[in-house]
Amino acid sequence: MTGEKCFERIVEVHYHDEYWDAVDSARVLLSKTDLTRIAEMAETLRAKDFSVIRVWYYGIEYGSVDEESGSFVATKDRPGESISGFGFRTECDEMEVSKCGDIVEVRWLAYLKHTNVRLETEGLDVADLLKAA
Repeated sequence: MTGEKCFERIVEVHYHDEYWDAVDSARVLLSKTDLTRIAEMAETLRAKDFSVIRVWYYGIEYGSVDEESGSFVATKDRPGESISGFGFRTECDEMEVSKCGDIVEVRWLAYLKHTNVRLETEGLDVADLLKAA
């Protein structure tokens, strides 16, 4: 992530492991540079008739929403927790822009380090994202 943040949203996180439930949300913080990159990726999908484009991206904070306050708590702000004995670190973090029909969405993917647990955020409609920013 580069530049001043101009978009922030908390999105739901899905993971593919029945025994693990340390995060349920992610904070997406995007700069104008990030938004321009997403728009360019969406345009490339349409122009080249691709269905998916993925790039490495490490600008997402994983965590959970506190039920009492409704505020987002990043895993890095929960000291002492050690998921899988290695702390909460991710690897292979990606931003994916995909097209299904006329809808273009962006989502973020990662693996919990030293595991096979895959994290995947809910998709955000790129057109709505660019309007909101």
